[in-house]
Amino acid sequence: MTEKKLAIEFAPNAETNLGEIEDFIEKESGSEIAVRVIDEILKVCGSLQTMPRIGRAREDISPGVRSITSGDFVIYYRIKARLAVLWPLPKGLFKESDTYWLIEVGRNILHHFALPTTDPYSFASLHTPWIVYQWLTEVVLALANTFALKGVAILGEVSLGLLLCVLIFRRMIKLGDLSL
Repeated sequence: MTEKKLAIEFAPNAETNLGEIEDFIEKESGSEIAVRVIDEILKVCGSLQTMPRIGRAREDISPGVRSITSGDFVIYYRIKARLAVLWPLPKGLFKESDTYWLIEVGRNILHHFALPTTDPYSFASLHTPWIVYQWLTEVVLALANTFALKGVAILGEVSLGLLLCVLIFRRMIKLGDLSL
């Protein structure tokens, strides 16, 4: 007896998101890598046809929502009867492309327990000496990323909040007004 496969349907903006992801990666890393990343995302989406409950239940987002990852990307979906509906990827979490670069360099540092001395990511400057000057930030972002991209966003928000408190306190000291 053969098991019926679920049909896969992309929500209205999910295909647009995939196109934007492909364009971004192509601009940053080349078309070969962009195609590879999109193929991997689509492969994971295809696996939902036979294993729809493989993803994690995400009732915290909305009832019935599940998520599954493909590399650094989170795919949100719902199972409706014999259909898996894929949602668009969340936008706006990171507008700065360097965030992903910092996370990747941090992963490299954690994996090798050493700072890279040459640029391992650039074909044009593969053996050029390279000084990693943001190594601590990169390691912290990589560690936060292991708990999902929201971990990096929360870390950034907490850091900004602490910075604001320090700046306000310094201003109060400068003005001589320490009365709370």
